[in-house]
This record gives sequence, C-alpha cells and structure tokens, in this order.
Amino acid sequence: MNPAPFSQRANPQIIRHTEGPLTDWLREYTRPLHRALDTSPMLHNLLRPELSIADYATTLRALHQAHTRAETCLQTLAHARPPALPPYVARSPALARDLLAVETLRANGTHTAPPSVHVSGTILAAASPATDPPRVTHTDPHATYLGLRYVLEGASLGSRVIAQQLKKRWPEIEQHAFAYWGLQSELMQHWLGVCEQINSHPAGLHESSLLQGAETAYHCFLSVFRPETHDTTHL
Repeated sequence: MNPAPFSQRANPQIIRHTEGPLTDWLREYTRPLHRALDTSPMLHNLLRPELSIADYATTLRALHQAHTRAETCLQTLAHARPPALPPYVARSPALARDLLAVETLRANGTHTAPPSVHVSGTILAAASPATDPPRVTHTDPHATYLGLRYVLEGASLGSRVIAQQLKKRWPEIEQHAFAYWGLQSELMQHWLGVCEQINSHPAGLHESSLLQGAETAYHCFLSVFRPETHDTTHL
C-alpha cells in the first residue's frame, strides 16, 4: 500500500484497514507528513557540529510553539483518553524551562552568538502560538485522541539521536537546558502504550478520526517547521 499524501488527495478516499496492526496502516498514511517534518532544516541543524547556541534557542522556540498548539488540541479531548493509558505529560513547560536556561547561559557569557540573534526576556511570549490551534472535528473522539498522541509520543523516538548529539556537542547544555530531551527519554514507554491502545481498542476505532488526529498533530509541527511548503487546506 502506498497512499498519496493527504494534501494531494482533493477528495480523500481512505483505504480501510483490513489486516495487520492498525498502527502500520496509520504509519503508511502519515509517512509523507513524517518525512516532511523529519527533513526540516531547523531540526537537522540540531545534528550539525557547528550548531550555535542561537540556533539551538531558535529551535527550542519552534518546538515550544508546535507542542503548545498540539497539546491544546489534545487537551480538548482529554475526556476521551482510555483509562489504561497514562495521562499525557505536556512537554511545553520543559521547553519553556530550557529556553530560560539558554537565555541565562548566554547572559553569563557561557556561549557567544551572532548579535543579530538575541534571546530576550520576552522569550516565552515569542514562543507562544502566533495563531490559534486548528479546530478538531471528529466522529470518534477516542480515535482522534489516540491519533494525536500517536504523533506526540512518537516524537520521543527521534529525540534520542538528537539528545545524544547535543550531549557530545555541549555538556553544559545537558546540565542546564536539557529538560525537554530528558522528559522525552523518560516518557518513551508511553509511545508503546499508545500503540497498544490503537491496536487493541475493544470497540474498534474509526479510521478517519484516527487519521485526522495524527494529521492535526503533524499540522501543528509542520506549520512551524515547514510553513513554506505545508498545505493546511485539509484542516
């Protein structure tokens, strides 16, 4: 199965899941969105040896904005969380702490950065969403909730490689501005819990709602990391 990206389907006709884990089906349908986010230049900068503290701060601000948008959507569906699944732990507060820690490091002269880029005292205001989060309409709120968490918790997997590179690059970052990456590692098991819930939901899940939840989460990130190419007409 090789479904077209959602943005390329003018009248999306979802091929229903018939066999195998439902998470495999969901991964295939969201693969183009995952690839677009994974190849974001801003995220790739985190793996570059020449990464500056200014670039790191810029990416943290973008992550804070994207997580805040997605977590706001998820919060509206908190009532639909399966009882067996632990409550979602917001990452945006950890990102806010890291942003303030980076500001302190730069103010103390631990790092230098180009004067054109400045992390000011209004860093949290700058990191807040510029627009309202997308509205989520759903037929099956349980499925939409799990679709959102599928993407949010799945982000912890890719964070492992980035965290390892940052530790090598800046030991002081790990000591003072690493709350987000540490939390991603700590909560990685939640990803497995979400997948288990998707694949074994006793009442079954509405595939369109599951897909919409995942695509909404990707939209929250792509609208920040790939605004020049991201098509939001489907939301």
